[in-house]
Amino acid sequence: MRLPVTFYNERVKGEGILLDLSIKGGVMETDTPMQKDEVLCLRIPESDPHPPIKIEAAGVRWVSRTRVGLEFLSLDMKASATLRSIIENLSAGRST
Repeated sequence: MRLPVTFYNERVKGEGILLDLSIKGGVMETDTPMQKDEVLCLRIPESDPHPPIKIEAAGVRWVSRTRVGLEFLSLDMKASATLRSIIENLSAGRST
């Protein structure tokens, strides 16, 4: 799986690719330097048939070169439902 994502907080703004995704978090690859314990706002753009997803708070749990482990700290019901649908489609072998 490779999903594009944009992110920002008061210190940093950038783009990345989600390489692994679950309802609780994921692994993101980015060239933007990150620090453990940062909190980011994420946006996964629209992908047919799914609307864009905004994750209000994602905590950086680990950093390894260009990869970071994320934990979703705040996800509204609509975003959660869309995220579940994307994960189900990916696990069934369908693209988003």
